[in-house]
Amino acid sequence: MTRRLLLFLSVVLLVLAPGSARAEEAPPRDEAPVDVALSLPVGSYGETVTAELLAGRGGEPVPGLTVEFSWTSSGVEPESGRATTTTDEAGTARTDLVLGEHTVLTGRVLGAEGEELGASTVSYGIVCRCSPLIPTLTATGVAARNGDDRLVLRTHDLPVGAVVDLFRVTPDGERADRIRRSRVDEDGRRSWRVTDHNGSRATRYYAVALPTETSPRARTSVVRVR
Repeated sequence: MTRRLLLFLSVVLLVLAPGSARAEEAPPRDEAPVDVALSLPVGSYGETVTAELLAGRGGEPVPGLTVEFSWTSSGVEPESGRATTTTDEAGTARTDLVLGEHTVLTGRVLGAEGEELGASTVSYGIVCRCSPLIPTLTATGVAARNGDDRLVLRTHDLPVGAVVDLFRVTPDGERADRIRRSRVDEDGRRSWRVTDHNGSRATRYYAVALPTETSPRARTSVVRVR
């Protein structure tokens, strides 16, 4: 009886062994996780760029996979977006998006039932997205003792040596003539003495700073000097 029982148990173990081995086998290739490499090009604020996602298994590209892109880009319109596409023969999927001050992009590879097979997220920040600030210029004017008009330009927003023009408005107000071209000093100042051609009446002046590498064109308000 004992011998028969041992023989029966041996047969049972032989029958179960292949099933256990099959249970430990790797999942089918189509269900294996996908390696995802996502890239977002460097660019300027407001620039449209093409992001790429490369999907692969075991070092080989996988075509025909569904890829869902989603992103946010602060400061641009629209500030978020979504696109769905498929990988090509090289296992690559692409989408266009606009770079914002801070852009975050996520790419998800989906299976046939919508399950996630792999994903990656990248972000990109732009230090300055705006045009240079317009310089603040202040002009003052007084009548000198000898009768000339004295004008002073002050600013802290222009580099040393920035070019500034002084304009005088004609008495009829129809035009303004440039009468001086100068440069600001290390203190952000520029002074002018102008012969008064208007007698006791007020003469109107204003100054214009030409664009530099770090600042756009700017001008002062009109100054009246008697």
